[in-house]
Amino acid sequence: MNIKVYGMGCKNCEIVHENVKKVVAEMNLDATIDYITELQEILAAGIMATPALEVNGKVVSKGKVLKPNEIKKFL
Repeated sequence: MNIKVYGMGCKNCEIVHENVKKVVAEMNLDATIDYITELQEILAAGIMATPALEVNGKVVSKGKVLKPNEIKKFL
């Protein structure tokens, strides 16, 4: 599984990144987690609101601080 968290390094983006790491560990998933902070990469992915979450190439959330239980639904 490939997971990407998009954000500019703000507090909310950091929270989503940490929550994703917690959920992956809790669920014992074989996943790579990338934290994309470069504006050009964020825009190239078509994301206009951060934080954003992408799972296996599909953007599943934009502009929302996801809680762990919300993240689990996408994984």
